[in-house]
Amino acid sequence: MMNTMMEDIMTSKTNNYKDAAIGKRIRLLSEMTNDDSAWLPKEDLPVGLEGTINYVNINGNEITDQIGVKWDNGRSLGILPYKDNYEII
Repeated sequence: MMNTMMEDIMTSKTNNYKDAAIGKRIRLLSEMTNDDSAWLPKEDLPVGLEGTINYVNINGNEITDQIGVKWDNGRSLGILPYKDNYEII
């Protein structure tokens, strides 16, 4: 049985990880919430920042799944598809 977070993600128009593919563009819709991004200054990953997907690791595991992104400001940091708020553009 899916948890509520997974159900919300799967039915949302944003955070549609099923559309994630290498080369597609992605946009942050709110501050990143994953603990791994805490070391980066918030101004390095502002809301609205766009980037290009450079890898997709989606296997249905809420803890290890990631969408790798090379951000337009030069940073590289993965999105956690079930936590971070983003859209594939």
